[in-house]
Amino acid sequence: MADPVRVMVNGACGRMGGAVIRLIAEQKDIRLTAALERPGHPYLGQDVGEIHEFETVGVRVTSELQDADVLIDFSAPASAAARATECAKRGVGIVIGTTGLDASHMEVIRRASERVPCLHSSNMSLGIALATKAVATFAKNLPELFDVEIVETHHKYKKDSPSGTALRLAYAISRARDESGPTLTYGRHGMTDERKIGEIGVHSLRMGEETGEHRVIFSGPGESIEIRHVALNREAFARGALLAARFVHGRKPGIYDISDVFLPG
Repeated sequence: MADPVRVMVNGACGRMGGAVIRLIAEQKDIRLTAALERPGHPYLGQDVGEIHEFETVGVRVTSELQDADVLIDFSAPASAAARATECAKRGVGIVIGTTGLDASHMEVIRRASERVPCLHSSNMSLGIALATKAVATFAKNLPELFDVEIVETHHKYKKDSPSGTALRLAYAISRARDESGPTLTYGRHGMTDERKIGEIGVHSLRMGEETGEHRVIFSGPGESIEIRHVALNREAFARGALLAARFVHGRKPGIYDISDVFLPG
């Protein structure tokens, strides 16, 4: 039997970090070697399993990278970019599910991907991988008279909006239409005039403990089509992240997407 894939988790004390660590504890082919948080984090030195109240895992929270094969990152944009640079220097593969990354963060990740395999995706679930493919198919085949609206809902603690997944869906639609980029309208207020052909409306709801819901609505003359994905909990994202870690381990340097894992070819 091959040695387990050695995995570090950055953002280990967050909601997604906890979901990933809980799932790693159930695997035989993946082993947690480090639980990472920022310097000065209040949980530094504590067992990460006890922090998430499920079991002692024998890995204490630290700010320093350890020996590993892959880093799974669900942290903050600046942290994700900084860890990508560290991983590139150490030859550690990278799986990034952190959202809210801007062009400067993505450039850092691109440079890291020249040295190590890097899988970046705003959503690690199979359902969104399939939904992304589906909305692209609709956008390619529906006439321009069909308007597109994206509505996403997340818990009240989420810091970025719109969600990375909403943007992922919007860009998939734009590429399918052979556009250089989507024309996005974020909500509407006041006298906005009639909507323009080709624009995509994006609306963000933040409330309660919602894990995540995304609706893409195509509405045209006499009919409407809706694609809806609901994350019932964070397990779907955690499972996707572990599949991504297995995927990048031993892979050649480059940028990859979760669709390369779920929908190869």
